[in-house]
Amino acid sequence: MRSRIQHTLDATGIWPWFGGGCHCFRDTLAAIEKAGFTLGHVDTLTSADTGVPFPTAPQVLGTATCPELQGPS
Repeated sequence: MRSRIQHTLDATGIWPWFGGGCHCFRDTLAAIEKAGFTLGHVDTLTSADTGVPFPTAPQVLGTATCPELQGPS
């Protein structure tokens, strides 16, 4: 049910407009990896953890490194 509502809010453009470009249905971690970053430590936060209401939960907090900026191996 949650994902259906998030998808609808994104597809209609309502949430991206309201949320300053945020896409609540997007798989954030997959998008970060697809952009070429390497994920480090990641915590997944729920509404109960953050106090931020649906539809923006869950959220992720962590680190990602750009391999191009890591220097020589």
